[in-house]
Amino acid sequence: MRRLIYTSFIMLLLLCVSAYSADIAVESSLDRNKAYIGDRIGYSLIIEADSAIRIDSLEIPEDLGEFEIKNWLLESERVRKGVRKMEYSGILTVFETGKVMIPPLPIVYHPSDDVTDTIYTDSMDVFIMSLVLDDSAADIRDLKGVKSLGENRALIIIIIVLLLAIAAGLMWYFFRKKPEMEAQKTEPLKSPWDEALERLARLRENNLDPKDYYIELSDTIRRYVERRYGFSATDMTTYEIKQEIPKLSIEDELNINLSDLLDNSDLVKFARFMPDKSLIEEDFQRAWVFVNKTKPGTPVSEEVSS
Repeated sequence: MRRLIYTSFIMLLLLCVSAYSADIAVESSLDRNKAYIGDRIGYSLIIEADSAIRIDSLEIPEDLGEFEIKNWLLESERVRKGVRKMEYSGILTVFETGKVMIPPLPIVYHPSDDVTDTIYTDSMDVFIMSLVLDDSAADIRDLKGVKSLGENRALIIIIIVLLLAIAAGLMWYFFRKKPEMEAQKTEPLKSPWDEALERLARLRENNLDPKDYYIELSDTIRRYVERRYGFSATDMTTYEIKQEIPKLSIEDELNINLSDLLDNSDLVKFARFMPDKSLIEEDFQRAWVFVNKTKPGTPVSEEVSS
């Protein structure tokens, strides 16, 4: 009879312990089981327990076996249908190579006020790879023998000769071009009207096809207007120039002639318009008269002879 009572007591105790264990469960996982040395490995822990069970604050040591653990925090905690669920996360790093074990993590809990128990996470293995792909490549090698300069003497002489030849060529070019460069610097800049009239005179002597002729004619008059009146006529469209012309304080007739000249130039350059000889001569006279009538303090020659 006494043995029966003792056996029943033991079975009841085991049943209670089993009931306690069944009321809490832990699950740990990694975001990968292979990594390189020094990599950041994500570690997560989920605890599910009866809401009546009190779980001690989870104090994580700085080191978990060979691993360093950082950024440990409780991501979420919620109770649903009498079950408390707690989710933790952290970052593991390790500086050992090979198969490295993450040891079990103890979790202390209290099924009741006078009972304390501990449950452990599963241990996990991570394979850590070295950043050096071939260990033999990391070995310290013997210094290579010092090569004698005599072996490469011919190559060195060739390089020196080439460098001297290049230096001589550069010096010859510089001293030959220097007088020309100085002459260009000292040559005074021509006035806008002198430059324009010289270009027009050369244009008249050249036997260009109509398109090239009008390109040069338009560029000459645009450059003259830009230098004479101080706005970027060479970079502006014909429409934009025509918006600026009324601000120049010139005669209406010159205003109209300049507008017609620019319009005709655009037709020939962009619309494949083929002007006859009389129109070409008329546009040339428009340019010639415009320059002459807008240069300061000089008697005007209305036309240039054909």
